[in-house]
Parts: sequence; C-alpha cells; structure tokens
Amino acid sequence: MSEPLEELRAQRDLIQKHLNWLDAQIQRAEGSADQPSAPTEPPAAESIAKAAAVATPSQTSKTPSQTAVEPVNDLDELAPPASSGSDLLRAQLGCLALFAIITLLFLFFLFGLPYLID
Repeated sequence: MSEPLEELRAQRDLIQKHLNWLDAQIQRAEGSADQPSAPTEPPAAESIAKAAAVATPSQTSKTPSQTAVEPVNDLDELAPPASSGSDLLRAQLGCLALFAIITLLFLFFLFGLPYLID
C-alpha cells in the first residue's frame, strides 16, 4: 500500500475518533446540564502525536518532543483578544496612509520621473 494512502487512512481514523469523543461530550453535556464537569482530554491525544510523526516520514531526524502535538482543551486561549475601537481606527488610518503613499509614488513614477530623466 502506498504511503499517502496510509496517511490518509490514519488521518480519517483520527478524525473519526475525535468525532466520537465530541459526540460523547455533547451527550454528557445534554445529560448533565445542571452539573458542570471538568473538561477532559480526548482519548485520541496520544494517537494525534503518533499521526503527526507518521504524516511526516521524511523528517525522521526530529526528536519526539519536536513532533508531539499537545491537545488544547480551552478554545478561548486560541481566540485573539477583542479589539477595541481605537485599534480599528488605527488600522483604518494606517491603510489610508499606505494608500496615499502608494498613490503618490505611482503619480511620481508616471509624471515626475520622465521629466527628471530628460
């Protein structure tokens, strides 16, 4: 069997395990909506690290700590911080300044540079 086919099947198995874990978490949350429970790691956390090592067979020189994948239980850690109105205003002003600079450079190259070359 070819290596890409084995990698695809391994990834499909990992996704299926993760979906099963999500279904179990959803059922637990629906069943015990009154009692908050501590989040648990998905059972496939170890197999994700193994799949990451299998998915990159050409990188055999890396140590296991470099290829290990740590599961993230809290998605809020991944979310970017909420931007305030001043950040948006600064971004808009920066884009406007960049547009003005590029427009002026274009006009200089179009009209000013030919007169300087003569």
